[in-house]
Amino acid sequence: MGESVSIGYFADSILTEKLFFKRKILGVEKRGYRTGDTGHTINGLLYYEGRIDNQIKLHGFRVEIEDIENNIRMLPFIENAVKNHLKDLLPLYMVPRKVKVVEALPINGNGKLDRKRIMEEF
Repeated sequence: MGESVSIGYFADSILTEKLFFKRKILGVEKRGYRTGDTGHTINGLLYYEGRIDNQIKLHGFRVEIEDIENNIRMLPFIENAVKNHLKDLLPLYMVPRKVKVVEALPINGNGKLDRKRIMEEF
């Protein structure tokens, strides 16, 4: 929040209304932007909790993890050569630099990847 926050997206009032907000701080109205990060404060200290979506910033680019996962699923096999084939499907900045091979990934009650357990276990 502050003076350096944009006033919104050019020619996109819907996205501007969704992601930008104003709040009074010490009686002065300040602009803010909903980044997709979440956290909380305790005794004036800000604690970062993570993302509310599956987007990360990698090498200065915003990347949706599902984009990478979906393209990996398109490959007929997953071996050491995965990165060489992924570069035919994804921009280079989205190709993972490290790959960890595991027997199985944890699945939640809805049959989807359990991302919290993945972060804890791997």
